[in-house]
Amino acid sequence: MGVDVRSNVGVSTKLWKKLRDTCELNINRTANFDKKSAWTMAGAYLAFGYILSLRGPEGFLMEINLLEEKKKTP
Repeated sequence: MGVDVRSNVGVSTKLWKKLRDTCELNINRTANFDKKSAWTMAGAYLAFGYILSLRGPEGFLMEINLLEEKKKTP
């Protein structure tokens, strides 16, 4: 119902730049350390996720394997 799904279509450069600029703007705008670090982590996660997605599914599988390794270590 009103959802536009396009499988195997990358995010446009304009949309990616707007998302990155929004994260950067919020990092520079806030003085609160917790909010600044949260925006930094969000921007980094989005950047890594986007770059890994360009390599296909093995990028996401690598991330899942790293999460499973961290879960096993005390």
